[in-house]
Amino acid sequence: MKMRSFYLTLWMLILCAFTFTACSDDDDDDVTVEEGIYVLNNGKMGNNNSTITYYDPVTQTSNTDDVYAAQNSKGLGDSGQDILCNGKYIYLAVYNSNRISVMTRDFVEVTSIALLRDGQPQSPRSLAYHDKKLYVSLYDGYVAKINTSDFTIEAQVKVGRNPEGLTVSNGKLFVANSGGMDYNTPVGYDKTVSVINLKNFEVENTIEVAINPTVLTTVDNGDVYCISMGNYGDVPNTLQKINLKDYTVTKVGEATEMATDGKKLYLMYSQYDANWNQIISYPVYDTEKEEMLSGEWIKDASVIVKPYKLSYEPKTEYLYLTSSDYRNDGDVYVYKTDGTLVTKFGAGLNPLKVVYVK
Repeated sequence: MKMRSFYLTLWMLILCAFTFTACSDDDDDDVTVEEGIYVLNNGKMGNNNSTITYYDPVTQTSNTDDVYAAQNSKGLGDSGQDILCNGKYIYLAVYNSNRISVMTRDFVEVTSIALLRDGQPQSPRSLAYHDKKLYVSLYDGYVAKINTSDFTIEAQVKVGRNPEGLTVSNGKLFVANSGGMDYNTPVGYDKTVSVINLKNFEVENTIEVAINPTVLTTVDNGDVYCISMGNYGDVPNTLQKINLKDYTVTKVGEATEMATDGKKLYLMYSQYDANWNQIISYPVYDTEKEEMLSGEWIKDASVIVKPYKLSYEPKTEYLYLTSSDYRNDGDVYVYKTDGTLVTKFGAGLNPLKVVYVK
């Protein structure tokens, strides 16, 4: 089996010596599981330069060598879009390469799933996992259901235009339909969230939200929240709550990115003024009290340069705020939920999402 760098292997051996749960062979004695934070770096579209960065939360050091390339002797592809770890495998959607990479938990690829309809690429965007099924939004207007036992595509269902974010709540899959490719046409952005009943994999409802919905999340009480990106002009980025009883939608604030620990929504709201200066705030919304709290969740935002994406990992109980100027390798800022900066580490070009793998 291909091994990672000496640094990563040494860290794994030390960790296994002290914690039995950090290493598991999951039915394959050759598969080693290394515990830590992994960052999916989107790269630049058309350059086939998506990568994965490793970060050791124990020593608070990162290895900027591409983990995927080290394990597979090839590049990940063009525009890595989403990553999740569930069950025995890691799943990664590579948008412009039109594939889902399925990897063991040490990032050795076991298969690559191409998404095609009538011979045309469907371009995977976001991933969700529920009851041993993998769900993926496809930019041609469909959502696919993939069997994680044999990695076959069991079914596809048509939703809205250019679907983005996915989230599961109460046996339903919610799909944000952005219509992003129609931004400069008479049709314009989509403004719907499709609700798929996972028992029969059919759309049972379509909810109208603010234009250009892209981000969805579910909190501990089952409520679903949606961010619509607006039109990047007079319609701002809007945070909304979807009532699961009657699917009514309530605006609760403004946000561009969100991450949740299940109780609170940690938000980033980024807008540009007339002179193209980026104006950023970091609100926090209490989902139990259903109110926006006073102040910001970051204590000192002045240290952050070009904030980009936001993730939360329950294993570490930390928030991970990435930065990007779209030209150079970015950084990841690690925060406690009280807004205290823990550390900062380097990642790749356009660091998109953080996931914990053990």
